[in-house]
Amino acid sequence: MRFSTIRAHKMGVLDDVDLNLDAIPGKLVGVVGPNGSGKTTLLGLLAGAMYREVPTRGSLGSLARARDSFVEVKAVNGSNWTLRHAVDSVSGAGDSIVLREDGSPAFDSAKRRSFDAWASKHLPPPEVTYASIFSAQQAGGFLDMKAAERKQVLLKILGAERLEALAEAARGRGRDAKTAAARLRGRMDSLPSFDMAEVDAELVQATRGVADAEAALAGAKQADEAAKTYAVTLRRLEDVRKSLGDLEGRRANNAALLPEADKIRQAAARTVELREKLVPAVDAEIAAITAQISTIDGQRRETVARWEAAQRHATDARSRIAAADRVLAGESEVTRATESLQGLRDAVQQTADEEAAAKVCVDELANSLLDGAGKRIGALRAGLTQIATEAGNGIEQRAVATRVLAEDDAAKVEIETGPTRLATARAQLADGAQLLRKRRDDLAHAERIAARAGEFDAARAAKATAAEQLATAEHEATQYEEMKADLEPQKKELADLLAEKNFVRAGYSTEIGGLAVDARRAPHLENASARLAEIDPQIAKLTAEKAELEAAPAVDAETDHLAQAETRLSACRARRERAALAVEQAKKTTVDRANVEAELEATERSVSAAVVLAESLGKDGLQALEADVAAVQLTQMANDLLQNCVSTRWTISIETTRASADGKRELETCDVRVVDTERGRDALVETLSGGERVLIGEAISLAITMFVCQRNGISGATLIRDESGAALDAANSRAYVAMLRRAAELANVHQLLLVSHSPEVQALCDSRIVVADGRVSVEA
Repeated sequence: MRFSTIRAHKMGVLDDVDLNLDAIPGKLVGVVGPNGSGKTTLLGLLAGAMYREVPTRGSLGSLARARDSFVEVKAVNGSNWTLRHAVDSVSGAGDSIVLREDGSPAFDSAKRRSFDAWASKHLPPPEVTYASIFSAQQAGGFLDMKAAERKQVLLKILGAERLEALAEAARGRGRDAKTAAARLRGRMDSLPSFDMAEVDAELVQATRGVADAEAALAGAKQADEAAKTYAVTLRRLEDVRKSLGDLEGRRANNAALLPEADKIRQAAARTVELREKLVPAVDAEIAAITAQISTIDGQRRETVARWEAAQRHATDARSRIAAADRVLAGESEVTRATESLQGLRDAVQQTADEEAAAKVCVDELANSLLDGAGKRIGALRAGLTQIATEAGNGIEQRAVATRVLAEDDAAKVEIETGPTRLATARAQLADGAQLLRKRRDDLAHAERIAARAGEFDAARAAKATAAEQLATAEHEATQYEEMKADLEPQKKELADLLAEKNFVRAGYSTEIGGLAVDARRAPHLENASARLAEIDPQIAKLTAEKAELEAAPAVDAETDHLAQAETRLSACRARRERAALAVEQAKKTTVDRANVEAELEATERSVSAAVVLAESLGKDGLQALEADVAAVQLTQMANDLLQNCVSTRWTISIETTRASADGKRELETCDVRVVDTERGRDALVETLSGGERVLIGEAISLAITMFVCQRNGISGATLIRDESGAALDAANSRAYVAMLRRAAELANVHQLLLVSHSPEVQALCDSRIVVADGRVSVEA
């Protein structure tokens, strides 16, 4: 795994990081800065990008300080990948994505579990990483693990998962073979068991019984040989008679065909003629006539359709003539309405004028009533004013007063009669309005009737057109009726011809049926002569043998004695057959049992082979062997680093087995023993001092790194050491740096990032990454 760049925002104490590791010169790069400045966080983010967990710091979420915190690392692990994680410091939610070199996503989802699934397939296991390329602060690494944990790290480095998968497959085959073996044992149990000695003894005894019965029958056979021979002769005679009868029957059947040969041949020929010539010809004629009838039916349907359409057109024309007549019937009414229009319009105008005059009168009366009291008071005041202001004698004043009073009396009368006059005027106005509405309605009715005057010309034109169309439709209907009548004789003639052809076709079918018996005998007729030539010699031979057998003299015999002997012999033979059958069944069962046993043995061998294979591939087999070999190689690499860079004082050995307490067994382990030549002791690494363990642990960790790189063909990896040599003094620090350089050279490491507070170590670095105040910079 080689890291090329790292970018981060608000992670831990760091603010913004944008660091191009490939641009830093030199192979050994020191990461320096004061305590708490974020050196460990910076390197831990490289591991955090791989596993979403930072060594000794926890999850990326625990380091986030902002809602938009993120870390992005570009790494090379067989392919170029960009690992990016965004974290919300408040909710803890975030996304994880991986981009390929071309920028396309490595998986569809941005969910963390999708990233974890991808990482499990493309990245080394965390324990392998932390035991080899990444030495985290306060993490003891390989030496601080328990023996079982060390062994697991070795197995993961060696890819033991593949061997374990093969072992599990072997176990599965073993389980299948065990199931098959159980099934075979069931078959074995279902097979019947036989005692071969007992069935063989029964067969021997039955065979002896047959021999005794045959011996007992021998005397009877000698005395009855002639009778027996005669009985055989009679049976043979019966067989010969039966065979002879069968042959004579067969000869008669074949001979019977010959006199009817001409009839049979004629039937066959006529049948062929009927089926291949006459029947197809009449069928073709029937098809042609049927097609003609179908054509006539189509013509008739078309003619009927056209006749019906003409009838519909005639009916429609009649309907339109009737409609025109109905319109023309109202012509006199329209004429009268047209003539009355002017008189109605004059009456409407006169009534409207009268209504307007009445409306003016009503308005004047209403206004007069409203203004009457005011005018009366005004007139009185004017009179009084005149009397008071004008000079004159009393006679003139009385004259003014009399006049004013007379005018007031007239105004009073007018006021008092005003409502009556107003009511009368309003009544007259209402009557006039009603009369005006009636006369307007009469005028509108007359105008609507008069407006129909234009309909009559159209009605007369429509009637004339409909009359022409009616005449045309009636003429067409007559033509189509005549055409329909013309088609009927044609169809009847064709129908009669079709019936005639069908009659002929039925006759052909009847004739074929009548000839069928003789026609089917035609193939036999061709072979009849050959069969007669074959049968006649056989009949002659059997006839001669029959005559010879019938000429044999008759012989009497004591059948009861022979029957008893034969019955005994039959019973003995039946017993022998049963015994022989039992022997065969016993032999077959023995063979079946042997086959099942052989199959069971092969299956059990498969079970054993599967068990051996599973054990060989399992943790105590090939996995342990590879671990042993790896331990030897790691021992050699670690000793090379120690003795070339530190001192020849220590020689370590990684031991994968140890003897049990009683010395009888070897136990699986993963111990690290150290031989100290200065102190003359050989002990486990756990007994060494802190500084000594640092150097030895770093040697083993670097050896694991070299082993992983060499085994997997990895070149150009990035190593990370976070204060792994913090406990060393100045001399050992220089040895420690030398060991780092040698390991980097042997493993062809691209870059080694080293966190150290030691000035001696910092001075030995090729370049330095300075971390301070949340920022990161590079010093060459």
